Amino acid sequence: MKIEVADEHLEDLRRRLDCIRLPDQMLPGTGWSRGADLSYVKSFLAYWHREYDWRAWEQRLNNIPQYIAEVDGTVIHFLHLRSHAEHSIPLLLLHGWPGSILEFIDLIEPLTAPESGYPTPAFDLVIPSLPGYGFSSAPTEPGWDVVRVAAAFDGLMTDTLDYRQYGVHGGDWGGIIATVLGCRHAANTLGIHVNFPMALPPPGAVGEAVSRYHSAVTAFGSSEQAYGAVHMTKPMSLAIGQTDSPAALAGWILEKFQGWHDPARSIDDAFGRDWLASNLMMYWLPRSVAGSLNLYFETGQTEPEILFRHRVETPTGIAIFPHEFPTVTAVTDDWYRQRYNVQRLTRFDSGGHFAAREEPDALIADIRAFFGGLRR
Repeated sequence: MKIEVADEHLEDLRRRLDCIRLPDQMLPGTGWSRGADLSYVKSFLAYWHREYDWRAWEQRLNNIPQYIAEVDGTVIHFLHLRSHAEHSIPLLLLHGWPGSILEFIDLIEPLTAPESGYPTPAFDLVIPSLPGYGFSSAPTEPGWDVVRVAAAFDGLMTDTLDYRQYGVHGGDWGGIIATVLGCRHAANTLGIHVNFPMALPPPGAVGEAVSRYHSAVTAFGSSEQAYGAVHMTKPMSLAIGQTDSPAALAGWILEKFQGWHDPARSIDDAFGRDWLASNLMMYWLPRSVAGSLNLYFETGQTEPEILFRHRVETPTGIAIFPHEFPTVTAVTDDWYRQRYNVQRLTRFDSGGHFAAREEPDALIADIRAFFGGLRR
């Protein structure tokens, strides 16, 4: 498969960006404190309109082997790169919202072709867009929660690609799906490596650590969780505006990249406008906003117990970056070890929610070390 976006779709985007209507700033000097920073969004939209080149990114993606496969009635688009190294490990890389497969674009070469003599394994990479995201088709029936998505990816790896056993890495939804794979599909998973693990204080636990956890999570919920409430309850109301207006899409998603990354760097320094615009295109061009938000709604309807409580016996590597959500950072190492069969747990000094983009070298090294330890 190759991605070939018609010129008319790019021209339509240019027309829409040429006719953007924005509000006034609520109050001068409020920046990002009330949501998207109007001055930044204006500047970004001007860049997207006049300087950004989708065709360069389209060519970059088309230089990578990519495929589509029908799994459980939905079409999944994925990158698939085989290493030339001996005894490479199949590795499924899973993104989340508001990201895309582009989060992993700079991890491909280091993981498939490590430096000569490097003591840890190389990997065959499978990098799919989640159902409803990017160029994967949106499910056409209810029930596509994280449990069903995990089953679809297990089917992709074992039935479609004929891997007997495979590893998984993921963040955000990708980390949640990796946890489900490690629990429900343990026979097929060599190990899971996550920078978004899921654990709660043990039942009946008390003390200072529990108090810190609940305080941190409550504070985060009051300031950051409104987006999730909308996604899980009224996703189509949001999707209509973001599918029609590039400004609406940019404002909603860029605010999350700003709010969830390590504040030691600006959003532009951390990600680059070229990459941020390309990531938005993975939602804009296939009109995938509604499909992407469907995962929130479906998982919110079922709230499967497996998300937090079931023990994960599959060998697990956990990478915790300090500016990740407090639902991750405030969980103690002991609680993680009670939830997962932890073989490696690393707490880093910098980085946030988007580890593959913010701290790629650290993440690559941790993935190598974890799976290398399992192989040895």
